[in-house]
This record gives sequence, structure tokens and C-alpha cells, in this order.
Amino acid sequence: MAVGGEASLRLKPDPTEEEAVVDLDVAYVSPQSAAVGSPTTLFQGPPIPAVEVVSPNNTDGDISDKVELLLKCGCKVVWIVHPKSQTVIVHRAGVPAQALDATDTLTAVELPGFSVPIASPFE
Repeated sequence: MAVGGEASLRLKPDPTEEEAVVDLDVAYVSPQSAAVGSPTTLFQGPPIPAVEVVSPNNTDGDISDKVELLLKCGCKVVWIVHPKSQTVIVHRAGVPAQALDATDTLTAVELPGFSVPIASPFE
């Protein structure tokens, strides 16, 4: 289930850890997470993927902290979209971030068949 417009997700479902709620611009949540979501789009568990669109109000530290938390809590892939430069930075746990520009295509092994030219959303 795709969720947009500030989807909220509860992360760290382990009761021994402090719960974190993360707001994202776009997220795809599993059917299991969607089944336990509330009418206000508060879902349990990490999205597949998480998408954050960088706005003028975001600092590099804000974005970095959010990426770190999402990956730590089990999100497999985080896409940071930079509208001004028309780029997407792909973050995955344990590997260096990958920068994609308008000449590239965004894919995700977690979403079989998903493929979008980076330039497409910016047209």
C-alpha cells in the first residue's frame, strides 16, 4: 500500500526500546503493516521503501538523522529526493549511498518490477 502526504510510521516495535514515530513524504507499507494502521495513517514497522523529498526547511542533519533511524529500524531502502538538483540519493544499510541523476532509472529489488526514470517526476 502506497501512502503519501506525511505518512507516519511507528518504528522500534520492541517494547524494551523507546518507540519512534517518523513522518515521511511517501512510503510503501506491507499489507501486514497496513492491516494494523490507524485511520490517521499511523503504521507499525518500517516502510519498503521510505521516500523523503528535501524541502528548504530540511537541514542536512535532519535528513541524515532520519535516514540513520529508518535503516536502524529495518527499512531496506531510503530514497532522498532533491527536487532542485533533480537527483535521488539511495540509502541502504551497510553500503555507500548511491546518487542518481536525470539520466538514471530508479529500481528496487524490494519492489519487483518497479522502475522509474529519475527525470520523470521532475517533468
